[in-house]
Amino acid sequence: MYVKVSFKSKSQHSLGNALRYGDGVEKNETESFKWIFEASKANQKESIYSVGLAYDNGFGVSVDKGKAFTYYKKAAELGYVCKRTV
Repeated sequence: MYVKVSFKSKSQHSLGNALRYGDGVEKNETESFKWIFEASKANQKESIYSVGLAYDNGFGVSVDKGKAFTYYKKAAELGYVCKRTV
């Protein structure tokens, strides 16, 4: 399946990551979540996965395992493969 991802959504995701980790800007997980969530609306699979990660771990939002699962599943359906190893 081909999914078009706009430059705008990639930029939103990058800004969200910078805010989450404090990379060049003051760390702010709440603002980070807002930007990554906006990017996820464009079906950017990395952003959708990151929204799941935020809900799973409480990065900028309250922990909600149900929402985390929903976003992880959607990212997987779009072809996202987690690169983390256990």
